[in-house]
Amino acid sequence: MTTSKTDLEGSIQEHDEQIDKKVTQEGQNTKDYVRKVLTNTPFKYLGISFLLTYHYILWFIPDSFFGTELLNDQVTEAWLVNLLAGSTTMLFTAFAIKRGTHLSDNKNLAYGIPVGLALCSVTLQYLPGFLPTNLSMYVLACIAGGLEGLMLILWGECLTRMHAQFSMPHIGMVFSGTLFVLVIIGLALPTVLVPMFTAALVVVSGMLLVYEEKQETRDFPVLLPKSTTKPALSNAIVICFIGFLVGAACYYLAAIIPWENLPLEQSSFVVGVITMGACFFVASAATNYLKQQYGIFKMFPWFLVLTILAFCLFIADGMFSTPAFLMSLVISCVLEISLLVYFGILVKRGFFPPTISFALSIGCARMGIAAGNALAVFYERTGLASSDVATYTCLGFICLIAIAQVPMSKRESNIVNLISAPASPAQVDVVCNQIIDEFALSEREGEILRLIARGNTASNIASKLVISPHTVNTHIRHIYEKVNIHKRSELIEYINMRKSDN
Repeated sequence: MTTSKTDLEGSIQEHDEQIDKKVTQEGQNTKDYVRKVLTNTPFKYLGISFLLTYHYILWFIPDSFFGTELLNDQVTEAWLVNLLAGSTTMLFTAFAIKRGTHLSDNKNLAYGIPVGLALCSVTLQYLPGFLPTNLSMYVLACIAGGLEGLMLILWGECLTRMHAQFSMPHIGMVFSGTLFVLVIIGLALPTVLVPMFTAALVVVSGMLLVYEEKQETRDFPVLLPKSTTKPALSNAIVICFIGFLVGAACYYLAAIIPWENLPLEQSSFVVGVITMGACFFVASAATNYLKQQYGIFKMFPWFLVLTILAFCLFIADGMFSTPAFLMSLVISCVLEISLLVYFGILVKRGFFPPTISFALSIGCARMGIAAGNALAVFYERTGLASSDVATYTCLGFICLIAIAQVPMSKRESNIVNLISAPASPAQVDVVCNQIIDEFALSEREGEILRLIARGNTASNIASKLVISPHTVNTHIRHIYEKVNIHKRSELIEYINMRKSDN
């Protein structure tokens, strides 16, 4: 049998179409896989991690500014301008945008801001020694800070639309891993390539931002009524103040420590950044292992305690300057990311608009960093850094932090309650019944446990059960003893953990 030329051509064409179809299908499968990885896994936090890492590489890597030392007065002042511009821009944007509107409503910003930030960074890093005046460098640092602040808000809004859970183990491990790897790469590169590498981080973050916004079609969470958000607002104000105070204290301490007391001098900042990443990775891994997603937020009061400890190490003896320096950097970094995660969860619950939340979370912390660092620079320029005034300022920070510990400790349970997963009445009953049976609670103790699980205070419980508040507190104390916990926030967290297990 013979095959005609027409049949042969048709067979070849059919074969080519099958190959094209297979290639197209494989390409679609690859796209679907990439989309799944970048939207439904912890890698959704990769873009914002690149942007946060950019900040540390720009200002902490010794060779970041071509031909200029990191501790040069010009670079130090530009760093302060950058921090102040970034935090001010974020806070101004938060209060300028109306409730229900978002920065990302303007789609062009996702393209323009990363490009502008990358160009500013390259110019700032390559030309500090060639710019005609210090003012030129300050203007570039100011623009870069403002654009970075806006880009952080855009990323916060993008993650909110993606319905990100803002899980501390996930975002912490992705950020710490990204920070560690990229800092090592930055250190290994030749000096002339570091500015290009820094700008590339912004470009990659911008590309991921554009990609995520194109893929995401979901709406922002529905905002709760303003009357419902009042408890969250008061807690947010306290937490923002803590972020500002700890940021100011930590960076005052880091800047006031004489460089001759640090064995690595300028490279101490790099060691500090790597230590940040390592500590954050360990904390996130421990939180994930213990399955206490919100346990790290109970550390907010401990941030204050550890900051006081860092000051005490510095005041005690010069030989403890290095651990005090490293502690101050680690505390400020972990607190900044913790604030980002905490406010992200509040946004997810509908307490605040994303623009306000992400602006406050990072803006307040970085404004505190700018204030503390500026105070230390002022002391150095006026010769007060080596005087008793610097020591008295340390004591003043210790007193302020100790005073701030009081409202922080009182609000610990409220802080945990706001971000703990809400349980339905049926779930509450199931979990409470399990606890009652397991720990042999009395009938009255069981009633009080159910009311606590639904958010009632001791006075509310007393009114509902027609008993005295003293009697209620006695029963609550017995519940704590039987369940082997020590306070209300631990009980709420325990109930939510049991709910998750069910």
